[in-house]
Amino acid sequence: MKNKFKLLGIVALCAVIGFFAMGCDEGDQFIMNWTSGTLPSSGSQQWYTFSVTSGTTYYIWVKEYWSNSVSAYDNYADVRLDARYGSQTGTVIFTYSDAGANNSPASFTANQSGTVHLRVYHDSVFTMMGTMFRVAVTTSNSRPAGE
Repeated sequence: MKNKFKLLGIVALCAVIGFFAMGCDEGDQFIMNWTSGTLPSSGSQQWYTFSVTSGTTYYIWVKEYWSNSVSAYDNYADVRLDARYGSQTGTVIFTYSDAGANNSPASFTANQSGTVHLRVYHDSVFTMMGTMFRVAVTTSNSRPAGE
C-alpha cells in the first residue's frame, strides 16, 4: 500500500512539473540568463563562459548602468565585448565596441562546438564612476525579458 502512495506522489509531482514547464516562454532560449557585473575602472573586465554548438547563432545582450537608476543608452556608454573559443587567450570570435550604447545585440554563429569565453570590459579613459551592467546570451534575436 505504501508503494502505491509513493507512486501516486511521484506521478502527481511529474504532472505539476509538466504543468509549470508548459508555461515557460521558449522564445528567449536563454543560454546564459541575465547576470550582473561591475567594471570599477578603466581596464576592468569580467569573464563569463557558456557552451556553444556548431552552426547555432548566439546573441549577446547588454544593459549598461552608471548607477542603479541611470541607464547609459547614449553616446557615452563604454562597455565592450569580445568572445574567444576554448580559453581566455583562445581565438577571438568577435569584438563589439558599443555594446552598452544601444539595444542591438552582438551576435555570432559558432563554427565549432565547445566553450566560449565572453569578456565584458571597458577601456574608456573617461570612466570615473565605474560601470554596472547586465549581460545575457540567447539563441533568439529578440531582447529577453528580466533585465
